[in-house]
Amino acid sequence: MDGRPTEKHSLYYIDLVSFQVESTRFRVPTIGFISSNPNFFQILKDSDPSTKIDHETAIELSNISKDLFEGLLLVMYPFTRTAETYQEWLGALDLSNRWGLHDIKEKSILGISKTAEFLSKSSLDLALFSKQHRVGQWLRNAYIQLVKGEDLNVDDLRRSSSEGLERLDFETISRLLQAQLLFKSRPSQGVPTAKVCQWCILAKTYNTTWAPGYEVNYRCPTHPTPASCVDRAFWREFAQIGSTIDNGVPSAGHRLALKTGVPLPYLNLALSPDWDTFEGHWIFLASAIRERSVIPCKTGAGTPFLCVALDGKEIRHQGRFDILPYLPEQMELVLTSYGKIPDGRRPIEGGYEEGGSQLYHAVAAVEGLRIPGKTGERLGAAKIALNGIEHTIKENYHILCWR
Repeated sequence: MDGRPTEKHSLYYIDLVSFQVESTRFRVPTIGFISSNPNFFQILKDSDPSTKIDHETAIELSNISKDLFEGLLLVMYPFTRTAETYQEWLGALDLSNRWGLHDIKEKSILGISKTAEFLSKSSLDLALFSKQHRVGQWLRNAYIQLVKGEDLNVDDLRRSSSEGLERLDFETISRLLQAQLLFKSRPSQGVPTAKVCQWCILAKTYNTTWAPGYEVNYRCPTHPTPASCVDRAFWREFAQIGSTIDNGVPSAGHRLALKTGVPLPYLNLALSPDWDTFEGHWIFLASAIRERSVIPCKTGAGTPFLCVALDGKEIRHQGRFDILPYLPEQMELVLTSYGKIPDGRRPIEGGYEEGGSQLYHAVAAVEGLRIPGKTGERLGAAKIALNGIEHTIKENYHILCWR
């Protein structure tokens, strides 16, 4: 060298890191860890402040088995083969959960779900396994199978897993019993003895409007299926798991599929944020499902339609829509202007325009009230429906983001 300073090439200089796991030392590229989670080494440091991270000496990983770590590396660096066995996939799933390695977790979910050991799990074992590893779609499927099955009892639900996992807690058991009771107490279809389905009659309790004309003992198509009963009982648990991007739940969050003309969920099911009620009604974050678009909007517990900002007007949407449960511990409103996504933030997807442009949930002050509506980079503003008009707010409104 001629004494000139050198620098690392941005692409073709590979940093390596050594790990000591039990009595075995591993040396691998750092890129697989930091590309999956840029904060990986900080997580190691936070979990054990005595951990020395200097990329020169081996990082000792205590309380982790060699087999688990090998499973992770088989998925991260499949030089000769990827993970194949249940235990190998389990190692990748366990450690990717622990260290926030989102892409590795997604691969592990797909891989382990094809193994014989996974496919042979009972519904209860699957529920326990899913809760431990925070996989939303597995957990929901397990709950649905339990609700559809034979009558549940506390003793059966409290039994230990065949894999030694923690037992179900009593709150989960209570919600499962509640969901099954709701499902199995539904009226049979086609017996003409009432005007509305039993589920719709619940609307009277909450002063909610419903469409008249249902046949006696008729069960509405969406009321109540095992899935809808489970969603209503466990919406908060699903939404908390769904706030992470690594479990198969879309970045729009876990939503409730509904239809106008039937009652909205209980008020504690889809909580409004801390803005004011509108005309005495709770406000819900909603997305109207139209023929060629999905539009973020608002609805109220006492209104049989959705208020959608579109083409300069407030459109009253009737038909299919989704409600997004607002979870302040997982979501927050972030100040923005001109359709911009705040730096470093991940907005909650609320829908899309006919041309495919992404839309998000917005909240803006209109006529002294904070009202939900839509925003997007193409729109360059928040669009709020109120009193028959589409109001355009370009500055100082809020966009709903994951924390």
